[in-house]
Amino acid sequence: MADYSSAIKETQGHLLELMKELDALCTEHGLKYYLGGGCLVGAMRNKGFLPWDDDADIHMTRKDAYKLLDLYHQGAFPKDRAITSYEDFEPCAELHWRYVDTSRTAMLRSTIQTHTPQGQFVDIFILNPAPTSEKAKLRYTEDFDLYWDLYVPFVCTSKRTDRVIDRYNLWRHIAKIVGQKRINKYFRKKLYWLPDDESPEVAIQAVRAPQPYWDRSLFQEGRRVPFEDTTVMVAKYAEEMLAHAYGADWVLVPQLAAREEHVMIVDNDIPYTYYARDFEAIEDIEQTRVNTRAHKDAYYRGLKMRNYVNSTTALARITLRAMKIDGEFSQARPELEKFLAQGNYTALRQFFKEFNAVQAQESTSFWRLLVPVSDDCLWFALAADFMEGAFTRPLKLLRIRVDQIDTPLSPQLATMLEVCEKLYDAMYALWTKHDHDKAAAISQGLLEMGDTSSGTYRLHLETLMLDGLTRQKALAPQELAELDRLTSTYLTAYPSDGELNYWRGEVLRLRGLKNEALPHYQEACHWLSNGILLTRCNETLRDEYGVS
Repeated sequence: MADYSSAIKETQGHLLELMKELDALCTEHGLKYYLGGGCLVGAMRNKGFLPWDDDADIHMTRKDAYKLLDLYHQGAFPKDRAITSYEDFEPCAELHWRYVDTSRTAMLRSTIQTHTPQGQFVDIFILNPAPTSEKAKLRYTEDFDLYWDLYVPFVCTSKRTDRVIDRYNLWRHIAKIVGQKRINKYFRKKLYWLPDDESPEVAIQAVRAPQPYWDRSLFQEGRRVPFEDTTVMVAKYAEEMLAHAYGADWVLVPQLAAREEHVMIVDNDIPYTYYARDFEAIEDIEQTRVNTRAHKDAYYRGLKMRNYVNSTTALARITLRAMKIDGEFSQARPELEKFLAQGNYTALRQFFKEFNAVQAQESTSFWRLLVPVSDDCLWFALAADFMEGAFTRPLKLLRIRVDQIDTPLSPQLATMLEVCEKLYDAMYALWTKHDHDKAAAISQGLLEMGDTSSGTYRLHLETLMLDGLTRQKALAPQELAELDRLTSTYLTAYPSDGELNYWRGEVLRLRGLKNEALPHYQEACHWLSNGILLTRCNETLRDEYGVS
């Protein structure tokens, strides 16, 4: 683990160098850029890189991106720096561009079969003017995915609709007649035809973006925020941008399985050319690329012939397992009710591990499916997450349940959905819009409903504590006494809750009980899911206690 952490830190150090160079270039020449992707989440949540992040992303308008490319062609870049794009290197591994340090190595499985520079890089995602109607957006997204599949021979995905597979097979036949370069030119003209300022929306020039369309007004002039030992540019409304892309729960630290890392050869001492030379000594790159494309074509034809790429077959697979889960639930219900009454959420999760595994399958989530169990079974399956404050997953699954099944929700599920929606709205109000009054009103409503989930307790403390901290309002003795009572009461119900421990530590520290606060901060750092509060907790441990 230490070696892995050290390697990530080294990579992040080099990425930071590149980001500073890009920032200096853009500042000197009046070019706008905005931090994006995981780097933006890290900037707004951690004031730096996410601990596991091994790449960096920026967004640029098409106009400014081409000005940056012109600077590269004019020799204005630092030594050993390049921009890789389809303008200069074709085939390129991706449709987005990269600012590359050619003195080092960062080779992805997709780049090893190209002649593009493959050093450490910062991804540049161009914001292209996009259509605005929903119908046109659906077509634009499909065309972009199709273009990427046609352009990039190195990567296969089974997450394509039957229609896209049919279109891929047709266009591959056409490409064999007219040539791939003419196909590329046709799709670029089709996708990038709008002038820079003639649409209120922009689309990211990349596949797999969590939200490909953005309101142009989110970006504007941008603003500077702290990032590691420097500052970087982010969109003017960066928090709204994150909520738009990832949801209001962008502030939450993802589970380990959901963290995205990249598979690559990384060498910070040796240039990529040494690796490329070794590869070319044993492989004909051009022939390898031809073979790879042939394998991809065969794979996509096979997908369609197996009738694999659609929601109907995915639902059929999980329905059989749902019947088994429902049967086991009926037999074990008395025991599960006992677990729930005791607050034994670990045992509840253990019982529903098959439900959670099936629900987490990639095909299930891609087709936005819900494991079709009975409402009673679903309520128990979601109860542990709901009661312990992880309400975003129950909310997502209950919305799918409402959308896809005509029968009304059971009263228990309807109440769960109402509470989850209120908590989600409060999270958006508090962390994205910084609207404390709205969040406080939602909190009061949930308490009046009698909800006793950890999510409601957290929200209540957030609205009380953050209001004082944001407005620099000193807490009166009676307010501090009430917070002392609340944090103690809530922790009794959920002793391992990270956020409740954090607020308990804050209250004790405000009361002058610094030593008593320390174990609560330490416990909070183990369990906190709110990344902003986790950063604050770590800063408190470092600055107040000298604990790193």
